[in-house]
Amino acid sequence: MKLSSQALTDFKKIFEEEYGVVLTDEQAQSRAIRLLRLVKMIYKPIVKRT
Repeated sequence: MKLSSQALTDFKKIFEEEYGVVLTDEQAQSRAIRLLRLVKMIYKPIVKRT
């Protein structure tokens, strides 16, 4: 999995605003992928039971 250039730029900007740390492209790519994997693991759609 690889992020688009725009997604990577957005992630780096948000990370810097939140934590005051500037990431390299490689660091941002790694952290963003780990975040996406975590969200994918824990996200479950809410199913309406009848």
